[in-house]
Amino acid sequence: MGKRLIRLAAALAMFVAAGPAIAAEVDQIAQSRLIGISAKKLRACLGPPAERRAVGYESIWTFSVGTLMGDGPVFLFPLDLHGIGAGGGCDVRFVLDRYGVSQIYYTLPGGAPLPLGKLCSFPAEACAALR
Repeated sequence: MGKRLIRLAAALAMFVAAGPAIAAEVDQIAQSRLIGISAKKLRACLGPPAERRAVGYESIWTFSVGTLMGDGPVFLFPLDLHGIGAGGGCDVRFVLDRYGVSQIYYTLPGGAPLPLGKLCSFPAEACAALR
């Protein structure tokens, strides 16, 4: 009975620890599918960008569609111990060249970097389906 309880506790600990990693992995797969998506399809998915800025031959489109989430074990999400008071929205920035999206990165509204332990989630899978 003791070995069974230890195995169950170990399996539960691995599941809890892997929860955010699994979600992040799915997001990374969806994001990699967005590389190369055309500006037209990006607009169809996310609507018009909140901001557009030209930088040489590239342009940066900013969409205020992200949700800021804490990165850590699932049981700590309700507590959100990673940067108390930093919850809310985040900006998703797409770098576009003549071939489409070449890079995706995230900032807080206004352009500040995300705090350590925070992730920006947006409907990447829905946009990737338009590909």
